[in-house]
Parts: sequence; C-alpha cells; structure tokens
Amino acid sequence: MAAVISTVSAVSRAAKTVWWYMGELVGDKSYEKYVAHIRARHPERPVPTKKEFWKAKYDEQEANPASRCC
Repeated sequence: MAAVISTVSAVSRAAKTVWWYMGELVGDKSYEKYVAHIRARHPERPVPTKKEFWKAKYDEQEANPASRCC
C-alpha cells in the first residue's frame, strides 16, 4: 500500500512539474510577474491592465521579432 501511495505521489509531483513548465513556456504567469515587479521596483508607475500588458507585449514582439516558429 505504501508503494502505491509513493508512486501516486511521484506521478502527481511529475505532473505538477510538467504543468508548471508548460505554463512558463507559454507565459501563463507573465502578467502576474510583471505586476509584482512594477509594484516592488517602480511603485510610482501605474499598473497596466491585463489587456494593456498583452497588447504591449504582442506589439513589441511584432516590432522586434525574435526566434519563433511562425
């Protein structure tokens, strides 16, 4: 029984790690990280909305393309 619990725990940890990695890869937490950075390092600056953040990010990518598949 303990071996089964240990195996389930290991699989669960592996799945969470893969889920976290995929989220980092596609930028799931980009806005939250940016807001935390702005509040910590530049408290005088207004925090953009999520929509404003993503628009600026995509505009920057279009203006300065880097390695990407398409």
